Amino acid sequence: MAARKRASGGTWILRALIAIVAGAGIGGAAGVAGVHKLEPGHPGQADSIQLMLDSLEAHRLSDPVTLRRAADSADAAQRAQRRADSTALANDPTAPLVPDVATLDEGSARNAISAAGLTVGTVEFRSDTTLAGTVLATKPVAGLKVRAGTPVTLILSDGRVPPTASTDTLAVSTASPHVP
Repeated sequence: MAARKRASGGTWILRALIAIVAGAGIGGAAGVAGVHKLEPGHPGQADSIQLMLDSLEAHRLSDPVTLRRAADSADAAQRAQRRADSTALANDPTAPLVPDVATLDEGSARNAISAAGLTVGTVEFRSDTTLAGTVLATKPVAGLKVRAGTPVTLILSDGRVPPTASTDTLAVSTASPHVP
């Protein structure tokens, strides 16, 4: 019985070695075949090196850090261009100034902006206690040098009282009590 145990133990070791050698041989052959198919220069076959480089490039382009750096670089270039434009405008004696039209009605403000060589862009409304249609502010701000024809946004009062906590409290306290 002891001899049989040794024989079966040796058999398992032998079987394991045969399996390892066979697996390595089959795996190696499959690997060689795969590399041969992807080898450069074979017509109609993929170039393994090019596939790898394309994969790395695609990953690099979708990398958040790379995308953020590209965006930061573009932002920096735009800021530099705006600074250069601002300096050029500051030194240009013919550049028009945005007129101060605050407190004017919309029609008078439009006339002043046109007379300055600028155009009226969009019109925005804000809650304010001043008369509806009164100019509260402009974008760009009054006094700034701009290019001729630049659109100026008018910010107008809508004539409504802005909601505040004090007016809400006042309305509640002055209301007549409900008597059933």
